[in-house]
Amino acid sequence: MVVNEASLSKQLEDLNKRLDAIINVLLELVGPGKRIPLSRRVQLLHDSGLKPSEIAKILGITPTHAAVEVHRLKKTKGKKLK
Repeated sequence: MVVNEASLSKQLEDLNKRLDAIINVLLELVGPGKRIPLSRRVQLLHDSGLKPSEIAKILGITPTHAAVEVHRLKKTKGKKLK
């Protein structure tokens, strides 16, 4: 089976979009009427090794907003260690 590079790239892009949507849905499912706060969702994704730009894409926020949230998390962790 011959698969050209453009077709493979499109398939990977589609798969990536689906996975991002699944991750976002899973992060929203806590229980009836409950949501995980944005800062906690950012923390979970950041702790999983994702960059702010990747977190932003998954959560539907700007990369700057994600970077600010990550910075706040790091700042809060630093205070807790002292």
